Amino acid sequence: MKKNTSSIFNDSDCLSKDEMERYILQKGDKASQRRVEHHLNSCELCSGAIEAYQLDPTLLNKKFSIEEMGIRERKVIPLVSAKWFLTIAASLGLILVSLYCIHEYKKLTQNDKLFSQYHQVLAMDEGTNTRGSNSISELTLDNLPIDIAEDYNQSKYENALQKLDNLANSKPRAEELIFWRGMCYLELENYPKAISYFEDARINGKIYFDDASWFLALSYVKTKDFDSAKQILNDIQASPSSLYKQKASDLFDQLN
Repeated sequence: MKKNTSSIFNDSDCLSKDEMERYILQKGDKASQRRVEHHLNSCELCSGAIEAYQLDPTLLNKKFSIEEMGIRERKVIPLVSAKWFLTIAASLGLILVSLYCIHEYKKLTQNDKLFSQYHQVLAMDEGTNTRGSNSISELTLDNLPIDIAEDYNQSKYENALQKLDNLANSKPRAEELIFWRGMCYLELENYPKAISYFEDARINGKIYFDDASWFLALSYVKTKDFDSAKQILNDIQASPSSLYKQKASDLFDQLN
């Protein structure tokens, strides 16, 4: 049984035939025109009828089925369907965000794994004679007060750093102080600070050049600055006397 278009005019929720005619012929006042337009935004059936009548105004005087008029019955999406659509859209959005986070997490995890694989805490007494005097005036590049080494080797990096900073007030360019402050910042996970001290130790120092180069490369790996890390690792591999030559080669291969 065909649905007659005249039924929409008897539906209290839809526009009457007279309202449609006044709207099409622009005979209504502004308020009624706005009401019709507002209704058309939410009622696809009336909107379809208006479109057909605008194409052929003579249809206003005729009665025929929706199929004969060529109008596909369209219905407003129920609120439940709209909520379902929004839920699906939100879910897809969450999936995309999750995939991005997983990708970034894997990259971060890889950086952490490489750093952990190659990083070993350098004991201060391995690079420094800590059995010297506690006097600041007698401080040399090979001699640090023993209490600083004790704090550092016991992982009391903040205490060691504070004491190194105090010494640096008197000897700001002492190579040993520059390098070991970089090591303290590295162990405190302040990588930008560590990088600045290691770069300083490489440029202006000699004794700790090899150590500073290696830990600078590791700091770059940790901060995902792979280009800088590779450049430093290349320098280490090119040095015939570097103690980190093999490690630098292995790490370089893993970064490629």
